[in-house]
Amino acid sequence: MLSHKFFMSQNQRLKEVRISLKLTQEELAMQAGVRQEEVSRMEKKAKIKDEIIQFLYRKDVNLTWLLTGEGEMFIKERRFTNEDGSSKSLAGEPENKYGTELSEAIKNQTEMLKQLTIQVRSEIAELRKEVQHLKETKVDK
Repeated sequence: MLSHKFFMSQNQRLKEVRISLKLTQEELAMQAGVRQEEVSRMEKKAKIKDEIIQFLYRKDVNLTWLLTGEGEMFIKERRFTNEDGSSKSLAGEPENKYGTELSEAIKNQTEMLKQLTIQVRSEIAELRKEVQHLKETKVDK
């Protein structure tokens, strides 16, 4: 069964994770290197800035959860996938700039957008056919 958190927006999840981290908007802004006003806007409707995503990654926030609502709020263990497909834990090691969590979240978002694009294009084609049919029907009368 899906949690109500799955249906939250990215902005709502940002606020929820900030509260879970026991940070005020001002503290989050200061630690992530943005202005408090930007955090406020991001929690309402604005795109979440890269600085915030990078900060949350360093706090072990599951970026897939943040961006899509899937999974748990926090990751249990960071893993790094090598080019050969092998992986290892990053526990106690410095993380790379974005990490595999962000890459995976971006891949998931991209796939979802591709599917939505296909669906919208199909619906547009159907609407065009209907409009053409209506035009032809009107001409015939």
